[in-house]
Order: sequence, then C-alpha cells, then structure tokens
Amino acid sequence: GNGLSAPAAVFTFAMSTLVGLRLRKTRQAAKAAKLAALVQNPRLLPAKTVKRLFVFRHGQTFHNLACTDSSGKQSLRLKGGPDGTMSKDQKDYEDSPLTDEGKQQAIDAGLLVKEKGIQLVVASPLERTLQTAEGLFPSPPGGKIHAFEEIREQTFAGVPYNKRGSISSKKPNHPLVDFSLIDSDEDAFYED
Repeated sequence: GNGLSAPAAVFTFAMSTLVGLRLRKTRQAAKAAKLAALVQNPRLLPAKTVKRLFVFRHGQTFHNLACTDSSGKQSLRLKGGPDGTMSKDQKDYEDSPLTDEGKQQAIDAGLLVKEKGIQLVVASPLERTLQTAEGLFPSPPGGKIHAFEEIREQTFAGVPYNKRGSISSKKPNHPLVDFSLIDSDEDAFYED
C-alpha cells in the first residue's frame, strides 16, 4: 500500500469523494475556464512543473457512523450507529459533518502529504469535504482552500447527506475557504 488510511487515499487538489467530475451543461465552458485559470495561475502553479493530483476521500461523517451497526459493519442504510441510539431519519444527516474520528483521520492523512509540495487545494463545498481539506491542510498553499461545486460527489435524488448547506452559512465557519467559484448560495445541484 501507499501508507494512507482507508478514508484518505492520495491527492494534490484536496477534493471530496470523487465519484464523477461533472460539469453542468449550462455554464460548462465558463466553469471549466474558471478552474483552468486557477490551475494555470503561475503564482499558484509554475507552468514548467509536473503536476500531480492527489485525491482524498472525506473522513468519517455522522452519516457514515449512523450507517454502522453494533458489530462495526457499515452499510448504505441507516442502522442507528454502533450503539443504536443515532437517528434513522436521512434528513438529520443533511450536509453531514465529520465526527471527531473523521477530523483526526484528515489530520493524520495530512501528516503523510505534508512534504509533498502541494501547490493548490481544491475541495467541494460539502461540509465533510471542507472539514477534511482543513484537517489535511491547516495552512494551505496560498493561504486558501478553493471550493469548487463541480467536483462534488455525484448527487442522487433523495440522498440528504449530499445536499449542501448555504454558502452564507459556511463562510463564518471556514475562513480559509475561498467560495468565489460558487455561483449559488443555496444548493443548485441537489434534487429531492
């Protein structure tokens, strides 16, 4: 193996679970151009350097924990957590944040990439990915983690943990995150 824990598999652009890089058909070219400009900014990424892409999965979330049964087995269905006391209502896990264990997983993974010369950090605006990126990179290159909506986990209808909270509610809690590439305060991707 590569020495990384299961919840964190490798990355130079700190991103979420990358199920699919998808760009909306409308504004696709503009969004792609914004990300390309960010990546090609010579102050952030010198043009003549080889660029490596490291991708990390987010750390353990409260939703992940609620899908774990008393034997420690995890499924896609809510089980009430290891002790059976957690909610079994999907809506209680909307934009699910990391547990303390998930935050520690991100910090531990960050120690493994500390000396890798990371030049740019990009994360989806889901709470779990922002918290993971902040744990991985408490002092991100350029002083900012760049939130980019189009690298979000593929959204499936009726899965509340993939519904993002408003950007205005996130800004005070994430001062290291640059949300300027996000067009909509509310989640325009999620479909009930």
